Amino acid sequence: RVIRPVSAVVVTALAFALILWLHAADTATRFLDVLLLVSYWIPAFVSIVVIDWALRIRGRASLNPALERTDGRDAAVAVVVFVVSYAAAVPFMNTSLFQGPVAAAWHGADIAYFVNLIVSAVLYGGYRYARSRHAAG
Repeated sequence: RVIRPVSAVVVTALAFALILWLHAADTATRFLDVLLLVSYWIPAFVSIVVIDWALRIRGRASLNPALERTDGRDAAVAVVVFVVSYAAAVPFMNTSLFQGPVAAAWHGADIAYFVNLIVSAVLYGGYRYARSRHAAG
């Protein structure tokens, strides 16, 4: 847990540094690069949430997220898979700020979103499948 004033200072300092960097050169290009780098996390996030939701809703009429409890191990694995999926996608990224080696070899083809989605689905889905098999057996 992080104390709120500490987190506010850290986020403010990071935002200030980002704003200074954005205004130091071509703002539109740099803003687009920031949006692209931030958007690369979305496929892994969606994959993990959908897999978790599909497993939780099984056999139930509805699901109230406010009442659901998440096992600490599942949460930790989800975070690790999220980070690993982003890292796996880095070689496939293509922005004006950064071009991964695979994207460069493929003449700018950016398939990072697909790599991110597939890696997270395989890793988190495989983990949850193995865990359910272990719990059942």
